[in-house]
Amino acid sequence: MPNIDYSKSAVNLVNPDSVKSLLVIRGIQATSLAEYQGELRKRNGDIFAAINEISEAMDDNTAEIRRAIEADGSYQDLVAGLYGLKQRKVSYTYDPSLFRAKYPEYAPAVLRRVVDEEKLAGLIRGRLITMEDLLQPSPPTELAVATEKPSYVYIIRAGGG
Repeated sequence: MPNIDYSKSAVNLVNPDSVKSLLVIRGIQATSLAEYQGELRKRNGDIFAAINEISEAMDDNTAEIRRAIEADGSYQDLVAGLYGLKQRKVSYTYDPSLFRAKYPEYAPAVLRRVVDEEKLAGLIRGRLITMEDLLQPSPPTELAVATEKPSYVYIIRAGGG
């Protein structure tokens, strides 16, 4: 299965060596963890301590990767399957009264008590309205019909882990 390309949604994708090094460490840790888990299935012995130790090290590694991504940027290597990405997710909220003022001809189709996002998406897909236009302040209120609310998710994967 090919590795996923997050180029279009990654924040600050610059492939820094600091993030790559941490991802390589994570891959080694994941391989060790998988081996210990296999041994545990065979022996059911004191391997729990080793598993817990590696799990804690991986948690620490995850925190380090996030800090490195924040400091140095996102990392992606499709061939090796190494990902240390901060991915931006955006949602929008719409003001029904401002939408009605800016688009009175479309208001009956999309407004109830709130903007019907499914129908609005149809107007955007049909190129009757653009997201850029919705985000622009509109006189006389000087407010935008839509506001952007970004959120972020981290994608951290190193080969098998």
